[in-house]
Amino acid sequence: MSMNGMDLVSRELEAGQVGARTQKKPRQLKAIERNNLIWEAYKNEIRSLYVAQDMTLKATIAWFELKHVFVKSERKWKEKVKEWGFEKNVPSCDMSYMVAKSMKRKAEGKDTTFYRSGMQVDENKIEQFKKRRMTASNDIHHRTSIIRRQRLSTTTVRA
Repeated sequence: MSMNGMDLVSRELEAGQVGARTQKKPRQLKAIERNNLIWEAYKNEIRSLYVAQDMTLKATIAWFELKHVFVKSERKWKEKVKEWGFEKNVPSCDMSYMVAKSMKRKAEGKDTTFYRSGMQVDENKIEQFKKRRMTASNDIHHRTSIIRRQRLSTTTVRA
């Protein structure tokens, strides 16, 4: 290396610029990636308000606009709620399965708690469905044959 080259490296060392020419800058996140990170940061709070506290979607949106100044379109909110599986209404085939399962387990002397997509299904909701829709035991057994069981789980309640 020539003397001029050594002087250049020395000056770069002093200025902290050595390797600046060879190091690549980290890639900046795209807008959609940044937005997804923001949504993910609020995901649990959205679940708490919308699903657990049973707020309407419009009330949840208004709350987030007020508290976090998080302003997104209603369409985007609906898209995210659907993507995350934050369903409030349980399909009748799932409810039919839960009614049949709870009746069977009750006959065995067991209390049962149901979970759908990780969220506990309220017993009152199941009872209301039973009163409203289930009239004959044949209807219960017929409906359970077409159930989508992958999103449901049951547990025995321990006293």
